[in-house]
Amino acid sequence: GGAFMIVRSSSTAKAQAFDMRETAPLAASENMYQNNSADKSVGALSMGVPGEIAGLHEAWLEHGRLAWK
Repeated sequence: GGAFMIVRSSSTAKAQAFDMRETAPLAASENMYQNNSADKSVGALSMGVPGEIAGLHEAWLEHGRLAWK
């Protein structure tokens, strides 16, 4: 999963954006599907690496008030 969040501080009026979109696998390359279109939908290289939980944790580290459980 992926997400995007903007947090605005009421005391400083500073806004901060958190980009939590999924990313390509480490083994991905620009032309990896060029000769094998089946890889687009089957296997590990067809998936994105989720970033939502890590992004929410980062936002909590900077702005959270409640315990992270």
